[in-house]
Amino acid sequence: MKKLFLTCFCCASAVLGARAQDEHIVIWDNASAPTSSGLFGPTVIEKEVFVANNNVAELFVYKAEEPSGRAVVVCPGGGYHNLAIGYEGHDMARWLADHGTTAAVLKYRMPNGHCEVPRNDAEQALRIMREHAAEWGYDASRVGIVGSSAGGHLAASTGTISDEKPAFMILFYPVITAEEGKLHKNSFKYLLGKDYSPEEARNYSLEKRVSALTPPTLLLLSDDDRIVPPVNSLLFYEALKRNGVKASIHVFPRETTAGASSPNSNISSSGNATRSTGWNNSESEKHQSIFLQDDMKRAIQFGAGNIGRGFIGAVLSEAGYHVVFADVNMEVIDRINKDGAYTVHIMDVESRDVRISNISGVDSGGGEIVDEIVRAEIITTAVGLRILPFIAPAIAKGIAARRAAGVGEPLNVIACENGIRATSQLREEVYKHLSAEEAAWCDAHVGFADCSVDRIVPPVRSENPIDVVVENFYEWNVEEKSFVGGAPHIEG
Repeated sequence: MKKLFLTCFCCASAVLGARAQDEHIVIWDNASAPTSSGLFGPTVIEKEVFVANNNVAELFVYKAEEPSGRAVVVCPGGGYHNLAIGYEGHDMARWLADHGTTAAVLKYRMPNGHCEVPRNDAEQALRIMREHAAEWGYDASRVGIVGSSAGGHLAASTGTISDEKPAFMILFYPVITAEEGKLHKNSFKYLLGKDYSPEEARNYSLEKRVSALTPPTLLLLSDDDRIVPPVNSLLFYEALKRNGVKASIHVFPRETTAGASSPNSNISSSGNATRSTGWNNSESEKHQSIFLQDDMKRAIQFGAGNIGRGFIGAVLSEAGYHVVFADVNMEVIDRINKDGAYTVHIMDVESRDVRISNISGVDSGGGEIVDEIVRAEIITTAVGLRILPFIAPAIAKGIAARRAAGVGEPLNVIACENGIRATSQLREEVYKHLSAEEAAWCDAHVGFADCSVDRIVPPVRSENPIDVVVENFYEWNVEEKSFVGGAPHIEG
């Protein structure tokens, strides 16, 4: 339990004026919860900063002033023995709310050797935040979790062990492993009990629980941490990458990276720290962070040509998707990844420009495309009818990987080509590369919707090679009955 980075949140809140929470929800206590820690009696609160003997789970919600569409559950640390609910809870939540993210501080019950107790609280907190999404002004599919120290272990357990997974995770110097010589001993003693078994240690060493279903993760830590060994974060990051999970790790040289002696210098440091970790993207569009990007719905656009960028990809991006362009033209893909955005110049009586961001690119013939298909909600194409048989094997591999990973969410495919029933043709090609079992699974989980498209893209060159010039009129009619799980909400 430390103040790495979080000093900036605390001091910034003090200068800007501490705000009270907007909502307070009592989730349950040991008598009414599905599990009990065996702790009873009054909760001990010290100066509204530390909480001990907690046996009542509560949420303190801070609503975003200017909502970005995201929300998080914030899990303070404290070694699973108490809660640093001040600087790792309320101060952080206030800062997040001031910067567009609705944040709910979770005062979770202390486990007292009953390891399932805090995780039950975190799972229920995620459910509550999703249930209130429309009322409180964010997207239910974009509810993530933030945790510090032992709270980082709790947060990471929801992304690895739980079925009720967050959309993304942000972990400050998290406790991860129970491996001797690398663990934070007190956290596991209070979580599992002082005489926990090697099997229990393995089960709660979260680097061993990572899978392809673990959500995108941002890790922040200091290299000189003497409480939670930095190797905890490194082990988790390596496990994430082995399983194809999007992840970013930022290691600061000293615990005082974001802290200083005066409130004003802390605010300045806060800006520096958050920019370097990707929490603040004003510096450059090309450094889109996991926090902003990877909790978004994802769409894959096969074909990064003018139609793909100027029409289909642009519509999907404007509808709130992170669009992954897949193409064999690596010059274009590299430029997309370098810039992280492009401009669509719309020609009309009064011309206008639309900036398209939240994009990335992959080689459509490489292995990374399979990982992207596992995470996507929509696949679209704009490659030409004759190319469809060449992209079908990659789509089939992605579908097989979704089945193997146990992904239950639907995937819908739309071939946006100049031809009759192009999606049906693509479906036929995809099924050639699926086993009987995979095809049966595909029938239930993947939709193939035919469509008609129309947009004129004049042959006009832009200074930036990935910018596109288009005419204002466009049409995209999709066969709604073919969607699995209902038609996605795409305005246009």
